[in-house]
Parts: sequence; structure tokens; C-alpha cells
Amino acid sequence: ALRALSSTCDRNDTITASIPFTDYENNTFKGKGNIRYYFSTSTPCNGRVKKPIIILDGFDPGDQRPISQLYDVYLNNPNRYKFAAAMRSKGYDIVVLNFPGYTNELGKTIDGGTDYIERNAFVLVRLINKLNWQLKTNSSTEKLVIIGPSMGGMISRYALAWMEKNNKPHNTRLWISFDAPHNGANIPIGAQKYVEFFANNGNKGAQKTLQKQLNNPAAKQQLLHHYLSYSEGAKGAPGFRDRFAWTLTNNGVAGSNGFPVIPRKIALVNGSLNGTLQPNSSQCQLVLNSKSYLTINLFLSKVQLFRIAQASIYLAGSYNNACTVLSASQLFKGSVTAKGYAPAASVSYDIAPGGSRTSFSTLADSGKGYSEFFQFLLELGSTTEFNVYNGSHSFVPTKSALAYKGANEDLAESVYDRNLVCTGETPFNSYYGATKNSEHSYIDSGIANFAIAEITGKPRRPSYVTSLPSVYISGPDKFCEPGGIYSLKGGSVSPGTSLAWSVSPAIASISSAKNSTQAQLSKISTGNATLSLRLNKTCGLRQTLTKTFSISGYSSSEYPVSGPSSASSNQYVYFTTNQLPGATNYSWFWPRDWTYISGQGTYSLLLRTGNLSGSVGVRVANACDAGGSPAIKYVQVNNYGFVMQAAPNPTTGELTITTGQTLFSKTGLAAADKI
Repeated sequence: ALRALSSTCDRNDTITASIPFTDYENNTFKGKGNIRYYFSTSTPCNGRVKKPIIILDGFDPGDQRPISQLYDVYLNNPNRYKFAAAMRSKGYDIVVLNFPGYTNELGKTIDGGTDYIERNAFVLVRLINKLNWQLKTNSSTEKLVIIGPSMGGMISRYALAWMEKNNKPHNTRLWISFDAPHNGANIPIGAQKYVEFFANNGNKGAQKTLQKQLNNPAAKQQLLHHYLSYSEGAKGAPGFRDRFAWTLTNNGVAGSNGFPVIPRKIALVNGSLNGTLQPNSSQCQLVLNSKSYLTINLFLSKVQLFRIAQASIYLAGSYNNACTVLSASQLFKGSVTAKGYAPAASVSYDIAPGGSRTSFSTLADSGKGYSEFFQFLLELGSTTEFNVYNGSHSFVPTKSALAYKGANEDLAESVYDRNLVCTGETPFNSYYGATKNSEHSYIDSGIANFAIAEITGKPRRPSYVTSLPSVYISGPDKFCEPGGIYSLKGGSVSPGTSLAWSVSPAIASISSAKNSTQAQLSKISTGNATLSLRLNKTCGLRQTLTKTFSISGYSSSEYPVSGPSSASSNQYVYFTTNQLPGATNYSWFWPRDWTYISGQGTYSLLLRTGNLSGSVGVRVANACDAGGSPAIKYVQVNNYGFVMQAAPNPTTGELTITTGQTLFSKTGLAAADKI
């Protein structure tokens, strides 16, 4: 009943900014927005705002994502996480702000979903003031919670910081930035160049995409590498990207770096924190092929005549490595080859850890099929076929969503081993992320639970690890002389991590360079001990690894005897054991009527059998033990067969071979022949 009452109580509204914005093209006018109130379901709805959560829409060309879709698909999707329903059941009112298309006071049509971030921010300022007035009117002492997904995070950042800079109270206690591109966003330059090539050659679909997706103010403000830079290296749109970055940073109170300072600041991240790159992706990788054919529509049947265009898109290069990102040609229009790469210090923006976007799949879905050129006696057009080998790419790099301001410029760096709040590498008070990349602005249970905890007054610590589960100490379980070498294995630690080796009890000395991942242990005395390696990083890793070892002699299991289990009388037989490091002596024994040939003191022994069966054994000594229990091999001697004797043996001259039927086995032939 409450839900039914609430749904009838929910309402729509419109809003216009009170403050006009003069944009980078010197147009001055006020932005507009649409609002929908989804009231709490915990009490009967009376249409009054009591505990508002403002949620902004992000980049949305042509308002293809209206408020109803934003709510049903993103905020309350039963196949993902019903975040909105969960918050409404806890007494919160969801207020969704959308930026639709509209006609401004100058008579110009504006696409609000791609307009200047600053202008949309002033629409939010008006909404904040309006809600605070409603709270006061409704006798509510609640403060605002603002959630900005994607570009909505940039809009809300600017709005809150601007209000603080200009001494305008915003009454906001919590600001959640959800995978917002604080350091810029990425659409692969190969895809941009693809659209530009076909747009310039008259393709109407490409022209529409170019205008709606790339040539709008918001895209030019946010994209790290924009095709209008006409640069192989990553550069933004001239007159837009650098200007916006400067404006954003210099907004807010002094020293804030353009961030609000009054509310608690939370970042939710769709990209991996541990440096995991985009799946199945690599620099210079071929991701899409397209072929277009001149097609005639004759008697309801489309017939392809010949190919008129083809193109291939590749991912950009890493670390200043220029890769071909586009190879394209069109009949009568020529061809183009374009290259692209990330800065020398960074992995390719296309494959970096980050919230992903399916731009290549979207490009293929929107471009495939039949397109009419003209119609007279017959219809003529083109048909385009696509092969997509990798449909997605990094859209908002992890470090961008965290507003990372550390020294390491590589977007592939793992930030999972330290608390970036503690190190000062992020302006946020806390953040959440995982160890894999997910779809941009996707709300999974981890993101939802983190946000809900923060909203309901249960602060969460940042997502980082104080221990690495895969690392371990590798080295011998036992050693004597010349000692044992031990190493850290199973992963790497980031720069700045201190490593300290120790032994307890101190039966061995340690030789290791400062902060080395390897240590040499040398014997002081015999016994059992534990080797420890302490990993410590300021604001992060605190882990101690251990490995038990002993300094002692060998056990018989370490030097088993290998050799025949049976032999004939008077047969040469060969026995060996393991060649052990640090061994000082191999002490062999054998049946009393056998004849010793060679090898005593070494790991191999040559004997000639007698008539008695018995055991061949060895004890191995080292500097810690003169030799413990023996390893034994029992040999059965068979007293029958054929024998061959050679004399003199050994010789470099004439050799006499005598054969005969005796008590000895014929197997003696092979042995005698070898000697």
C-alpha cells in the first residue's frame, strides 16, 4: 500500500539555473534541467522532501537516457542492484536531475546532455538551493547527499566547489563521485578517426555521430585524446580540454584543487585497483574491420555490386610507442592511415585499468546494414559489414576516477597496496574499487553496499590491501654449507616498500642488501629456525612472511640408492645416489664377497658381484653431520648362466676374451663388454 501511495505521489518538475554561464565560445545563457522526485517508501508519502539524495545524469547525447530509464535500468535494475529501492525503503527521497534538450533564451537548440559542465553545474546549484529551502519549510534538519555518476560527478564537483568559493551554503554532508573522469576520459583515437574519415567523405551516419558524440562541448572538455588535436600523441581538443582542466582545478576555496572541502568525499570506481588491464586487450591490437559494398535494391532483393570502402581500427600504443590506429579507404575519396600513442610514462589509454565502454560494438551496431543513396527507377545504396574482435575499451581510467595526483603517471600502476588517502594521492576521504574492470557506471553489490554504508552514516575505509595473498618465501627446507638462498616469490611489491629479513633463533647469519627480495643465510649452528620477511609500506602493506628451515645433516630420503635389484655372480654393477650440495663424503658399503672397483667417497660406485646376495648402501656427510642413517638397496645375486671374461682389462693393446658355461649369468656379458 505504501509503495502504491508513493508511486502516485512521485512527481516531475523542471528547473532553470539562476546564474547564466558564458561558455568558451562566448555564448551566455542559463542551463535547464528536468527533475523527478521518488519519495521514501518507509512512510506514507505527502509529497514533501525530508531526506533527499540527489542523483545526476551524466553524458547523454540527445537525451537518449530519460529519467525513467536512468531510474529503472541504472538505479533500480533487478538484474543488477536495486539501489534506489533500498534507499527509499530506508526513508530517503531520490531526486533525479536530468539535462534534456531545450531552446535557450537566444533561440538556439541546446543538447543539455552534452553541454558545458559548468552550465549544467549552475542548474545543480539552483536545485541544491531549492531543496534546502524545501527542507527548511518541511522542518527537516537533514543535510543533502549528492551522487554524481560519470559526468554527473564532474558537474557536482564543480557546483559544490563553486558554492564554497562564493560562500554559498550547500548543506551537503556527503558527495559520492561514481566513476567520474576527474583526470579525463578516453574514446579510442582510432574510433574517432574512423568516424571523422567517413564523415568527411559524406557518410551521413558518421556525420551525425561525429557531431553528437565528439564535437560537443562536454566531449571536448573531457577527452584526453581528441581527434581535433590532430596529434598522434594524446592531446585534448584545442581550446577546450586544457581550459577546462585549469578552470576545474582553480575552482573552489584556496588549496582545494577544485574539490569541495565541506562534505565527506567518496569515490566509487569501476576500474581495477591492482593494475589489471582490460581483458583480452593489448596495444596495437586489431579490434574492428568494416567493408562497405555498393548495393542495388531490385525487386525487393538487395544485390551487392562491389566494395566501395574498407577500414580497420586498432588500439593505441603504450609508452610512446606509435601504433597504427586506423587504416581506411573509400572509392574515389582516397585513403588514410593514422597513428596514436599514450605518453612515454603510461600504458595505452585504451587498455588501461578503468570502467569500460563498448564503443566498438556500438559503432558496428549503429553502422551495419543497408543505407539508401537515392531512388529513381531503382534504389541504390550501400551495405556495410563489420567484424568486431574486441568490442570494449577503457573509458574512465581508474586513476582518473580517483582523481589521482601521485607522481607515477602510468595508468597501469597498482594502487591496491596502499591507502591513497593516507599517502595524499587522492583528494577523497575514502574510495571503493575491486581487482577487476567492470562496465562504466555499473552498480554491483560491492559498490552499492559501500555507498549505502556511507549514506547511512557508517563510514568505510578505502579499498586497499595490507597483505598480498600470493607472495611467499622460496628456498630450501634444509641447508648446511655453503648456506641457503631465499627469495620473495609469487608477486612483486611496489616501490617504497621496505623489506626486512630475520631469523629466530639465530642459528644462521643473513646477508642481504637493504630492501632486497633475496637473502643469503649462512650456518652459525645446527638446529631448526624460522626465517621471517617483513613487508612494510607507509599507509599500506603490512605483512610478515615466514618459512621454517633446519641446518643439519641429510636424511636417508635425500640420497636414495639407484641401481639393479638383481644381478649375476661376477657381474659388474653400478650404483648412484643424489649429488647433494655441501656434501663432504659419500660412504658406501656392500656385501663382503663383492669386489670394489671405484667410486668410494663420491655419489657413484662401481662393484663386481660375488656369490652372495645383500645390501648396497651409502651414508652422506656434510659439515653439520658425519653421516646419519644409511640409504640401502638390496640386490639378489643369481648363481647360474653364461660368463665372458676379458683380459687384460683395462688395456690399450691386445684383448683376450674367454667364454664358457659356468654358474654365472649371461647378463655378465653386457657388463664385461662395457668394462
